[in-house]
Amino acid sequence: MHTKLKFAILTAFSAAAFAAAPVHAAYSVYSDPDCGPKVESSAWFIDYSGTMQEKLREPEEKSYPDWAKGKEKEYDALYDYRKVVLAKNLLLKLRRMLPTEAGIQVAAGTMAPHTLPVGFKDDFEEKVGRLPERLEVFGRMTNPGEGLIDYEKRLERYAESEKELQRETAELLRKKSALLFFTDGDEVNRGRLFEEGWKAFREKEPLAKPVIVAFTDDEETEREVNRLAEVVPGLITADARELLLNDESMAAFIAKVFYTPCLDFTLSADTLFAFDKHVLKPEGIAEIHHVAEVLAKERKIIDQLHIRFSITAHTDRIGTYEYNDRLSERRLNTVLRQLEKEGVDMSLFVIRRAEGEYHPVTGDACKGLWNQEAIDCLQPDRRVEIRMVRPE
Repeated sequence: MHTKLKFAILTAFSAAAFAAAPVHAAYSVYSDPDCGPKVESSAWFIDYSGTMQEKLREPEEKSYPDWAKGKEKEYDALYDYRKVVLAKNLLLKLRRMLPTEAGIQVAAGTMAPHTLPVGFKDDFEEKVGRLPERLEVFGRMTNPGEGLIDYEKRLERYAESEKELQRETAELLRKKSALLFFTDGDEVNRGRLFEEGWKAFREKEPLAKPVIVAFTDDEETEREVNRLAEVVPGLITADARELLLNDESMAAFIAKVFYTPCLDFTLSADTLFAFDKHVLKPEGIAEIHHVAEVLAKERKIIDQLHIRFSITAHTDRIGTYEYNDRLSERRLNTVLRQLEKEGVDMSLFVIRRAEGEYHPVTGDACKGLWNQEAIDCLQPDRRVEIRMVRPE
């Protein structure tokens, strides 16, 4: 048997044993659309029922949730405003924080009374600004279930309209879309019809994703929102107050509903190390510092979406299989130690592999080359890859 093939058999077994050691559960590498845009368009509805014209109810016993830590004054100030005003401000904040690279088109409307959303163009903030902030309260009841059915009927009419803007609106909203309802979810608003209306709506619009952003200012409202989350398939819920005050929570909400950042890194071994070495160069330390900064910035998203990572070190094919396995293992450990020095939580790396030369990206492109020409051509194979993974 060819000597290098013998090494391949032996070292493939040792590499597999090394990789299995840190894995505590079954994980698979993320694939599209698990990162990047999750929807193509989104319609945001503000509940204009009577209770939304009221201020948030202050708790009998004053306490602050964890997400309001350091913002106690701002938290107290929330109770000075009517919920509909807070909802408008929340829409504007969400629109500003939505990444432009997501390419998601957004419009806003109302329910109870219901209006078809507008503002897909650059006039979104102007359209939201025009929404009234005070309506007469005369026993109007929020009925999101019937509102959803009415919404679908309007889409049908818009799709056949002679007006180009209406046809474009219907086309956008019938793509993979997230429907957000900004509501207080009060039981007297007949929120229990939401599940019935959503079921009927979903039959005609299977790509739509339901989201309730609730002003949960009492236990009854919280129970109703939690109940809906259990009975409506795919329903996502969020606390409106938390999103208003906590930018990290808003970023995590955006990642869950609209756009998950792709936290994948391919680090060139030539940047990290000198050729055939496993000691980091200064530019390699800087590269790992950048990775650590990104992971720290996105930590709330990582935790809320249960994202974990694999890290894999690769070499080129120059040298024996055995030698390259040892080199990739040393380089892997060097990078892991530096990440730990940078303060990265090492429990995030649930898969750690030293793969040697077994997974080149150059294919046959460098065949027949020798010496420096081969070293230069094989450069893409020398790398350390960090990839998002998820539980299977």
